[in-house]
Amino acid sequence: MIFVENMSRVIRNTLRRGRTDHHNETTENEESTLLRRSSYTPSLSGTYEGFEQSFTAFQLCIFHVICYYIIAVLCFSYFFENWTIIDSLYFATVLFTTIGFGDLSPSTWTGRISVIFLAIYGIGLLGIFLGIAGHNLMEYQTKLWDRQRKDVRSKILRTVEQAALDRKETGGIQASERFESERAVNVSLFRDIAQVALAESPILFVVLMGGVMLGHAEGWNMFESIYFTVTAGTTIGELLVFPKSEVCCASVAKINDVFSAGFGDYHPDHPLVRLACCFFLPLLVAVLGQFLAAVASIYMKRQRRRAELKFLTRTMTIYDMQAMDENNDGEVQESEFLAFMLVALNKVNKEEIAEIMSLFDRLDVSKSGTIDMKDLVVSKSEIFRGVLGDSTVP
Repeated sequence: MIFVENMSRVIRNTLRRGRTDHHNETTENEESTLLRRSSYTPSLSGTYEGFEQSFTAFQLCIFHVICYYIIAVLCFSYFFENWTIIDSLYFATVLFTTIGFGDLSPSTWTGRISVIFLAIYGIGLLGIFLGIAGHNLMEYQTKLWDRQRKDVRSKILRTVEQAALDRKETGGIQASERFESERAVNVSLFRDIAQVALAESPILFVVLMGGVMLGHAEGWNMFESIYFTVTAGTTIGELLVFPKSEVCCASVAKINDVFSAGFGDYHPDHPLVRLACCFFLPLLVAVLGQFLAAVASIYMKRQRRRAELKFLTRTMTIYDMQAMDENNDGEVQESEFLAFMLVALNKVNKEEIAEIMSLFDRLDVSKSGTIDMKDLVVSKSEIFRGVLGDSTVP
């Protein structure tokens, strides 16, 4: 009898161990499958790629540029104005870059109607892609500059650390050194502008030399070529017709200054130079426009940073605590404080935080307030297909 009981106990333990091993093996298989699928799936820890850096933006840009130029050539070379193909391409480029040289203009009403639609299409849509191209070029150049500055900064930090050790041995910091350190912290506005100009100087030099080469092909001197490059890159353009009245001339000059209407002196005439301008002018406008925008934003960034520092010196009140306490538990957690301050400083808005928290809630299947491997295993199909966009990867 005792022998039978012992045998039954051994059998039950064996079966129980078998079920446990099978469960553990199943869990391990699910986790290994999850890890294998994760290697094929775009993860949240991957680098975020905005639309302006995506290949889709580049494809759309090329597609719309081709469509725009085809429409311009058909309208002005075959249907309405009988221009050469180069002149049509050149006019379309001057149109969507908003330079407006004025050396070419449609003479028929049908051609002018075409200009209206091309202006809306070109300036409205291609102008966006022109800004994206300029932004990417300047950002690439800035990254190269930042990489060089990091190397220089590391050398400076090593020198400063060594100097600090030397001061410890000699005893104390001199007043002149303290003054110099405070001056180094308060970087001037002009120094910031100079740093931006220095960082973007290679690409600016390239477009400037391109303008000089085009000017040389037109027979202009160095100053005239630079003058043409700057007036074209800032989309000032050149008008070719001026009123004879002095009063009208003064009025037109004021309008030119306000609306960037132009001056009316230099523009390309040679067909090959005009063809080269079809490639050069969009690049020039994109680079120079983005550079001027970066310079103009320096002052605003400094003022915004000053306002943020002033805001951060405020004291926290009971009303602030009540506003931060989202779950009304009488305590402000670190995540609640962070979300409140980001919204208060206009870094993000509440809708963006709500979207991120909604994503967290979808990933937290067990509603435990944390995301663990069990949540991913339980909901791997829904999460990978719904949230992370998984395809049919095995």
